[in-house]
Amino acid sequence: MPIPLPVWAEVGVMGPQANRSNYSGYVSVDEEIPLLWKNHTYLPFATIGYSRLFETGHALDYGVALALPRFVLKGDDTESMRIELKDYWTFANPTQHNVMLRVGFMMPVQD
Repeated sequence: MPIPLPVWAEVGVMGPQANRSNYSGYVSVDEEIPLLWKNHTYLPFATIGYSRLFETGHALDYGVALALPRFVLKGDDTESMRIELKDYWTFANPTQHNVMLRVGFMMPVQD
């Protein structure tokens, strides 16, 4: 049985931007590809997606991330702390790479 791949949508602000304004709002749609089986405590995964940076242009974003701990013993793997390293490769004048290191806490959305 294939593992469904999560797709995420994100809205934020990124900066600085080369040869444009200091900051740019963006909308990003990313897919996560697990690099190990889901029953591991620490889950490394790759991300790839498309971003629209409003001041700069279109970007391909890709990177690696690590979710930890996965709370496997409690049976709840929806919450984790995440460390991500991503590159936003922007197709603009000038072409640029915005590399980002991000740490965040992922939790389920309450109904």
